[in-house]
Amino acid sequence: MNLLKKAKGVTKKCGTLIKSPENLDALFSGVYHYKNRNETIENLKDERAKICGSCELNVEDDFEKIEDEDKRISGKMCEKCFCSLPYLLRQTKKGCELNKW
Repeated sequence: MNLLKKAKGVTKKCGTLIKSPENLDALFSGVYHYKNRNETIENLKDERAKICGSCELNVEDDFEKIEDEDKRISGKMCEKCFCSLPYLLRQTKKGCELNKW
């Protein structure tokens, strides 16, 4: 990945985090649940991945590709909120900005 593309990606993600403390809480929640998996959260992720996996705003992550065993979301981010999908779909602090879940 070239440096300019990576810089644009980090700028997008920082903008999302600055918008609202809720977004930072959601990121921390998603990272925690990504690293500390449990059945309840994985079921939540699976339900959300059914929706986000086929969403037109599901795009390659420009900054950091977070790997996931679920290929629908592995290395992807939401182009609306710029959140990494493997984290976003496991967080418990906010809903989809498009109200899809």
